[in-house]
Amino acid sequence: MYNIEQGNLSNLQAPINFDNFVMGSFKIQNYRGTKMLEKFSMFNETMSLYYRLKDSIEEFEETPKAEFKGLIETSFLGKNFHEIHENLSGISKAINSFKDNMPIDYSEDDRRYEGVFGDYEFFLPEKVIDFTKFGRDFRNCVGSYTRSVTKKERLIVIARHKDTKALKLCIEISGEKKCLYKRK
Repeated sequence: MYNIEQGNLSNLQAPINFDNFVMGSFKIQNYRGTKMLEKFSMFNETMSLYYRLKDSIEEFEETPKAEFKGLIETSFLGKNFHEIHENLSGISKAINSFKDNMPIDYSEDDRRYEGVFGDYEFFLPEKVIDFTKFGRDFRNCVGSYTRSVTKKERLIVIARHKDTKALKLCIEISGEKKCLYKRK
């Protein structure tokens, strides 16, 4: 244990002994409005962005995946968290631009949900950017489902009025779970 108050700094290079730490809850509200909270928030936001970016490139082919991974990893070299966050945000924009026009590969079985039934035309989003557009139009989180659709964990079916083309329904199908979102 370090005894800084008595001026004993001789063992500052010693390995950290985790038994000296107090375990318990950390009450962040005690730091509200302080520099400590700002630093913690920037660190937390930056690390969250880092992990989201790493996850978002998993479905890429090897060449673009390796290039984006290299960009992400080198964002941490010799920078503060604000600069790292700005670098990662720029990479995020590049990844989103790259992904926007990526087509979604549907199986023959997936395509059986498409067609005209009554007054509705049912269809599957064709590109990654379509999920973002439909999420905005329906005011739901379907924009975040792109990865799970490409990994075949769920399917999103959109219904619009066959004559007016006005969006009416957003349907999530995953295993036995089916969710229906109506446009207001």
